[in-house]
Amino acid sequence: MFMESNGASPRLEFDAGCQVGDILVATGLLSETWNASCSAYRTAKPFVVYREEEEGRVVIAFKGYPDFEVFKGDGKFGECEIEKNGAFGFLDEAALVHRGVLRKFMDIWENSEIQKEVLTIVKEKKTLVFTGHSLGGAIASLATLCVWEKYQRRATVFCVTFGCPLIGDDKFCQAIRCKGLTTKFCHVVSVNDIVSRVLLAPLELIHEFMLTVLPYWFKKMVEGINDKINNVMADIPLSSQQIADFYFAVLHHASAVVTLSKPACMTAPSSMIIDSIKSVFNLSPYRPFGCYLFCSKSGAVCVENHEAVLQLLYYTLENMGASLDLAGKACISEHTEYGSCFARILSHRMRYGGLGAHLALPVATSPYDICIALQLEALGLGLHTMGPQLALQHAGEVEMRLCMNSSKQVGELSKAQRAMAELEWYKKRCRDEGVGYYDSFRLQKDRKDFRANINCVRLAVFWDEIIQMLENNELPEDFPSRNKWIYSATAYRQLVEPLEIANYYRVGKHEVSGHYLSTGRPHRYQILEKWLEDKVKSEKQERKPRTAPASLTQDSCFWAYLEELRHSFEKNPTESIPKLKEFEKRVMHMIDVQELSSEVFLDNSSFMIWWKSELPPIYKHASCLSCFMDEGWKEYCKLG
Repeated sequence: MFMESNGASPRLEFDAGCQVGDILVATGLLSETWNASCSAYRTAKPFVVYREEEEGRVVIAFKGYPDFEVFKGDGKFGECEIEKNGAFGFLDEAALVHRGVLRKFMDIWENSEIQKEVLTIVKEKKTLVFTGHSLGGAIASLATLCVWEKYQRRATVFCVTFGCPLIGDDKFCQAIRCKGLTTKFCHVVSVNDIVSRVLLAPLELIHEFMLTVLPYWFKKMVEGINDKINNVMADIPLSSQQIADFYFAVLHHASAVVTLSKPACMTAPSSMIIDSIKSVFNLSPYRPFGCYLFCSKSGAVCVENHEAVLQLLYYTLENMGASLDLAGKACISEHTEYGSCFARILSHRMRYGGLGAHLALPVATSPYDICIALQLEALGLGLHTMGPQLALQHAGEVEMRLCMNSSKQVGELSKAQRAMAELEWYKKRCRDEGVGYYDSFRLQKDRKDFRANINCVRLAVFWDEIIQMLENNELPEDFPSRNKWIYSATAYRQLVEPLEIANYYRVGKHEVSGHYLSTGRPHRYQILEKWLEDKVKSEKQERKPRTAPASLTQDSCFWAYLEELRHSFEKNPTESIPKLKEFEKRVMHMIDVQELSSEVFLDNSSFMIWWKSELPPIYKHASCLSCFMDEGWKEYCKLG
């Protein structure tokens, strides 16, 4: 959200992250999930279930694991590729996740009572909260995504993790943001906890250290005893030098990831140079998603912006102080000390208000800037440390630019809606003349048809630009999930794509390039259709049935199915029978749910001509449309 203050330039405020933090603290969910996460360690099962009947929610907590096997994988960073299917149907394309965490989650999901528990909670219509500490938090994250994918309409799900490692690459995290799932996750991170950054380093560099420290952490969590920083060396069989080497290895690789991230590279001479550098370094693929609640001795800051989170993961670890010995011990001890953070959060928590254009000023010049300074101080990153300021400023500028681009496109949408209004007028005028607008456009006999074509071109340019900007990361990642754009895109697709189909067959493109559906459908319609599909899939309630036929046929490819069938029948009627049956079932279903416009049944429409004159009688009599086409269509048209 942009805020104007005293004529200053607009500054961005990350409200969602703050709201998530507020909810966690105000409802007691933070302490509740931490207690559940601790209890999970003291059970033989991989998870525990806690019911809060008065609050109407159920907490499922996963425990962490003491063995390094969960961290192992085939790649340099333990990554593996997952496709869009099953539990990860929300992905738009193949992505990378941590193989060990994925394997452990799938084992629990398929070989325990977890699915039965989840189904019971969903049927009870309770809020389901997944939580976990360390690797348990990583498993909880995947469980949240799996349940959201499986029970989108029926489940309210949320996730709170503590000291959770990063588990997914850019594509994985981007899919989560694009589906509007950012605020379903709150990752609580102590500023000195090494585990939240550990997978930014290659497995070979952390292997020996993690073999030793994982059982140590596990024992501490089972015993329920907080670490004391001065006792770390006494309890863990590692030298100060080994701890220092581990700390620097993680810090070094985190630095490389942050340096080559989007905000840090804004001033780079060429993105091609950056890409080549990335390929040489073979950096960790893992990136943050969801909201992050960073905790320190001074308070807490809740951050939603994923680029800012990445910067803070590095700079808070780097800023641990001059004493290497204390820094190394703190990065180990704080992994099990989250319980002691909550009292400080309740009394000292600082709201993370935003990353503004004045963030890097050496002196705070307004209440807004003072607030920013206080928030950075809450993490030990005051105005005296220029590195994090500049990095965070870059992150804020990137977010601001995306929002400004989005605002600009809202203005352009108003112009596009004028073209849409003219096409609506064209559609009405065609119908008044007794011809559907699809058939009128296909014939191109009148000046109004030419004018409609101009409007189609204008709208194509507008939507192609929107899609290009999305593909170039020039618009917010959740842009396709915003209702305003989904409804506008759907109205455009349903009104204009029939004209695209009409023109395609009018000029004979099907004879040269193949039929519209197989080779001719523009990319823009496929993308915009997916926006609506994702929206419908995620709706909590089923849509109410229609009481009258739609003014626009809801399947924007209806005419393409008809055209392809007509040409197929001309060439080989016998081989076209399966296609005919499929088309008839499609039409009958659209009639049953009233998603077929009554324009289809105008006397001179291509559909009526096909049914009356082109389809042989032998096929009509056997058709599931036969009874409807005798008399039923007339009653259907009266409803519209």
